[in-house]
Amino acid sequence: MNFNLRLLGAPSVRAGRHWTALPTSRPTALLVYLAERDDWAPRAALRSLFWPDADEVGAQANLRQVLARLRSHPVLLEAASGGLNLDVEGPSVRLRAESDLRQFRDATRRQDWARAVRLYDGEFALGLEARDAPGFGDWLERTRARFRADYCDASLNLAAAMSAQGRPTRAASILEAALDADDLAEEVMAAFLRVSHAAGRRDEAARRYAKFERDLHSLGLQPLAATVLAAGWLQGANLAGASLLPAGRGQALTSEPPPEMTQAAEARKVPLYGQEAAEARQVLVQGQEAAKARQAPFQGQEAAEARKVLVQGQEAAQAREVLPYGQEAAQARQAP
Repeated sequence: MNFNLRLLGAPSVRAGRHWTALPTSRPTALLVYLAERDDWAPRAALRSLFWPDADEVGAQANLRQVLARLRSHPVLLEAASGGLNLDVEGPSVRLRAESDLRQFRDATRRQDWARAVRLYDGEFALGLEARDAPGFGDWLERTRARFRADYCDASLNLAAAMSAQGRPTRAASILEAALDADDLAEEVMAAFLRVSHAAGRRDEAARRYAKFERDLHSLGLQPLAATVLAAGWLQGANLAGASLLPAGRGQALTSEPPPEMTQAAEARKVPLYGQEAAEARQVLVQGQEAAKARQAPFQGQEAAEARKVLVQGQEAAQAREVLPYGQEAAQARQAP
């Protein structure tokens, strides 16, 4: 397999010793889709993806034309050096190609976080547009969001390893790059704040958090309480006994959980109503209870009390599912 593609960042193909950018076109869109799929794709699915409004005969003709343009593309022919590895058998189409995306997937599967972070050179198919193909556009956005999340996850794990080695400055740089890729990745932001405190980059991290908070407010959202807590640490709060990164992230610096976390675990075993709720307000409520509390309409004194609810550790990641962050937040910006 001597056909090499770059799909993380602007799509390009290796022709000889050089990488050549691919134009934004329907053939490139089909090439990117087939390369990402890395398997047989039914012709019917391709017709529905790119020509949903055409009748079957017209869509079939369009697909044949685009496949022909791919096979005759001069840059692709030079890169393939012997013919494009584009297989058509009956109702299915397949592209056989090596790509940075395949290597990225392999690295994440093997938990080689350093290699995965190094391979992510930008958003998937950067600059590619879905002209007159809304189905392809939806697939493109979903796929970008998925690989962006995988990159953030790899960054969190790599930063945890760096933190465990006593390298908080390196960990902060890794997380900062992940925030450049997804500025609303809240788990990454909370980890960045914790590590920046240890790295002595408190002022810089505070400025970044202020922008993050403004961006959320513009969407009608509030940061999770765990993120607010991490931001508070930047003001010089005592970090003794706390994990610099979320629980479960590699070999993060950890110690015994503080007493209030144990109390929170006990508090979660019973419903918090009436007098019991008043007594439980002084402990840190974790996980799903905190997520539910964020959705409830609080007013007056109850609103003030609800602000005390904090989400910590790995359960903060679970709580994120109830709020539109990342790609969902980007979509929310476009909503009236």
